[in-house]
Amino acid sequence: LPRIVVSPASLSFDTVFVGQRKTLTLTVSNAGRATLSVREVRVSGPPFSAPPDTFRLAPNARRDVGVTFQPASEGAFSGVLTISSNDSTRLRVEVPLNGVGRVPPPEVDFRVTDAAGQPLSTGRAPLTAKFTAMSTGGPITRYEWNFGDRDSVSATRDTVVAHTYTSSGTFTVSLT
Repeated sequence: LPRIVVSPASLSFDTVFVGQRKTLTLTVSNAGRATLSVREVRVSGPPFSAPPDTFRLAPNARRDVGVTFQPASEGAFSGVLTISSNDSTRLRVEVPLNGVGRVPPPEVDFRVTDAAGQPLSTGRAPLTAKFTAMSTGGPITRYEWNFGDRDSVSATRDTVVAHTYTSSGTFTVSLT
Protein backbone atom coordinates (compact mmCIF):
# COMPACT_ATOMS: atom_id res chain seq x y z
CA LEU A 1 0.00 0.00 0.00
CA PRO A 2 1.11 3.61 -0.57
CA ARG A 3 1.74 5.77 2.51
CA ILE A 4 1.85 9.56 2.20
CA VAL A 5 4.23 11.54 4.41
CA VAL A 6 4.24 15.33 4.31
CA SER A 7 7.00 17.42 5.83
CA PRO A 8 6.85 19.84 7.53
CA ALA A 9 3.43 19.34 9.11
CA SER A 10 2.68 23.09 8.85
CA LEU A 11 4.14 26.11 7.06
CA SER A 12 4.74 29.42 8.80
CA PHE A 13 5.75 32.26 6.50
CA ASP A 14 6.41 34.70 9.36
CA THR A 15 6.21 38.34 8.20
CA VAL A 16 6.16 39.31 4.52
CA PHE A 17 5.80 42.88 3.25
CA VAL A 18 2.59 43.69 1.37
CA GLY A 19 3.11 43.14 -2.36
CA GLN A 20 6.12 40.87 -1.85
CA ARG A 21 6.11 37.07 -1.89
CA LYS A 22 7.77 34.26 -0.01
CA THR A 23 7.81 30.63 -1.12
CA LEU A 24 8.37 27.70 1.21
CA THR A 25 8.86 24.06 0.26
CA LEU A 26 6.67 21.19 1.38
CA THR A 27 8.00 17.69 0.73
CA VAL A 28 5.58 14.90 -0.17
CA SER A 29 7.05 11.40 0.26
CA ASN A 30 5.84 7.86 -0.29
CA ALA A 31 6.85 5.64 2.64
CA GLY A 32 4.71 2.75 1.35
CA ARG A 33 5.35 -0.25 -0.88
CA ALA A 34 3.06 0.75 -3.77
CA THR A 35 2.87 3.81 -6.01
CA LEU A 36 1.34 6.88 -4.38
CA SER A 37 -0.98 8.85 -6.66
CA VAL A 38 -1.48 12.46 -5.62
CA ARG A 39 -4.80 13.43 -7.15
CA GLU A 40 -4.94 17.06 -6.10
CA VAL A 41 -2.92 19.78 -4.41
CA ARG A 42 -5.20 22.64 -3.40
CA VAL A 43 -4.83 25.77 -1.26
CA SER A 44 -7.76 27.38 0.57
CA GLY A 45 -7.19 30.67 -1.25
CA PRO A 46 -5.37 34.01 -1.29
CA PRO A 47 -2.92 35.12 -0.10
CA PHE A 48 -1.57 31.54 -0.26
CA SER A 49 -1.02 29.69 -3.51
CA ALA A 50 0.46 26.48 -4.87
CA PRO A 51 0.41 25.18 -8.40
CA PRO A 52 -2.45 22.71 -8.86
CA ASP A 53 -0.70 19.43 -9.37
CA THR A 54 -1.19 15.69 -9.81
CA PHE A 55 1.73 13.30 -9.68
CA ARG A 56 2.80 9.76 -8.89
CA LEU A 57 5.53 8.71 -6.47
CA ALA A 58 7.20 5.31 -6.50
CA PRO A 59 7.94 3.72 -3.11
CA ASN A 60 10.57 5.75 -1.20
CA ALA A 61 10.33 8.62 -3.70
CA ARG A 62 9.59 12.23 -2.81
CA ARG A 63 8.62 15.47 -4.48
CA ASP A 64 8.83 19.09 -3.38
CA VAL A 65 5.82 21.39 -3.67
CA GLY A 66 6.31 25.17 -3.52
CA VAL A 67 3.75 27.11 -1.50
CA THR A 68 3.69 30.89 -1.83
CA PHE A 69 2.43 33.60 0.52
CA GLN A 70 1.82 37.00 -1.11
CA PRO A 71 -0.22 39.34 1.09
CA ALA A 72 -2.09 42.18 -0.60
CA SER A 73 -2.95 43.83 2.71
CA GLU A 74 -1.74 44.08 6.26
CA GLY A 75 -2.81 41.47 8.81
CA ALA A 76 -2.50 37.89 10.01
CA PHE A 77 -3.56 35.21 7.54
CA SER A 78 -4.19 31.50 7.82
CA GLY A 79 -5.09 28.86 5.30
CA VAL A 80 -4.90 25.18 4.51
CA LEU A 81 -3.07 23.23 1.82
CA THR A 82 -4.96 20.01 1.06
CA ILE A 83 -3.33 17.05 -0.65
CA SER A 84 -5.63 14.25 -1.87
CA SER A 85 -4.10 10.87 -2.67
CA ASN A 86 -4.74 7.13 -2.89
CA ASP A 87 -3.34 6.47 0.61
CA SER A 88 -6.34 4.62 2.06
CA THR A 89 -5.42 5.60 5.64
CA ARG A 90 -5.01 9.30 4.78
CA LEU A 91 -7.07 10.16 1.70
CA ARG A 92 -6.61 13.85 2.46
CA VAL A 93 -3.70 15.51 4.25
CA GLU A 94 -4.26 19.06 5.49
CA VAL A 95 -1.27 21.32 6.12
CA PRO A 96 -1.96 24.51 8.12
CA LEU A 97 -0.54 27.71 6.61
CA ASN A 98 0.00 31.04 8.34
CA GLY A 99 1.72 34.33 7.68
CA VAL A 100 1.59 38.01 8.51
CA GLY A 101 1.39 40.80 5.96
CA ARG A 102 3.01 44.11 6.91
CA VAL A 103 3.24 47.42 5.14
CA PRO A 104 6.94 48.04 4.47
CA PRO A 105 8.54 50.76 6.56
CA PRO A 106 8.76 54.07 4.75
CA GLU A 107 11.96 55.07 3.01
CA VAL A 108 12.52 58.68 2.18
CA ASP A 109 14.90 60.63 -0.03
CA PHE A 110 14.80 64.09 -1.57
CA ARG A 111 15.89 66.11 -4.57
CA VAL A 112 17.06 69.73 -4.64
CA THR A 113 16.16 72.22 -7.35
CA ASP A 114 16.30 75.96 -7.95
CA ALA A 115 13.21 78.13 -8.39
CA ALA A 116 12.97 77.06 -12.05
CA GLY A 117 13.00 73.35 -11.12
CA GLN A 118 16.55 72.70 -12.34
CA PRO A 119 18.84 70.41 -10.28
CA LEU A 120 20.87 72.41 -7.78
CA SER A 121 24.06 71.52 -5.91
CA THR A 122 25.98 74.83 -5.72
CA GLY A 123 25.23 78.55 -5.85
CA ARG A 124 25.90 81.95 -4.30
CA ALA A 125 24.30 83.31 -1.14
CA PRO A 126 21.60 84.28 -0.73
CA LEU A 127 20.40 81.08 -2.38
CA THR A 128 16.88 79.67 -2.25
CA ALA A 129 16.65 75.93 -2.75
CA LYS A 130 13.50 73.90 -3.21
CA PHE A 131 13.57 70.46 -1.52
CA THR A 132 11.13 67.76 -2.66
CA ALA A 133 10.64 64.65 -0.50
CA MET A 134 10.19 61.31 -2.29
CA SER A 135 9.06 58.28 -0.34
CA THR A 136 8.29 54.60 -0.82
CA GLY A 137 6.82 52.06 1.54
CA GLY A 138 4.40 52.88 4.31
CA PRO A 139 2.69 56.21 4.77
CA ILE A 140 4.65 59.19 6.03
CA THR A 141 2.66 61.60 8.18
CA ARG A 142 5.41 64.08 9.02
CA TYR A 143 8.67 65.27 7.47
CA GLU A 144 11.48 66.77 9.50
CA TRP A 145 14.09 68.74 7.60
CA ASN A 146 17.52 69.84 8.79
CA PHE A 147 19.11 72.27 6.35
CA GLY A 148 22.57 72.16 7.91
CA ASP A 149 22.67 75.87 8.80
CA ARG A 150 20.96 75.75 12.20
CA ASP A 151 17.59 76.30 10.60
CA SER A 152 15.12 73.49 10.25
CA VAL A 153 11.48 72.89 9.48
CA SER A 154 9.96 70.13 11.52
CA ALA A 155 6.60 68.43 11.76
CA THR A 156 5.49 69.48 8.30
CA ARG A 157 3.14 67.46 6.13
CA ASP A 158 4.40 69.27 3.04
CA THR A 159 6.50 67.23 0.64
CA VAL A 160 7.99 70.38 -0.88
CA VAL A 161 9.75 73.06 1.17
CA ALA A 162 11.91 76.03 0.21
CA HIS A 163 14.87 77.23 2.23
CA THR A 164 17.08 80.29 1.73
CA TYR A 165 20.75 80.05 2.62
CA THR A 166 21.90 83.50 3.69
CA SER A 167 25.62 82.76 4.09
CA SER A 168 28.24 80.91 2.07
CA GLY A 169 29.33 77.45 3.09
CA THR A 170 28.91 73.72 2.62
CA PHE A 171 25.71 72.40 4.12
CA THR A 172 24.59 68.84 4.75
CA VAL A 173 20.83 68.47 4.47
CA SER A 174 18.91 65.63 6.06
CA LEU A 175 15.32 64.48 5.98
CA THR A 176 13.81 62.15 8.54
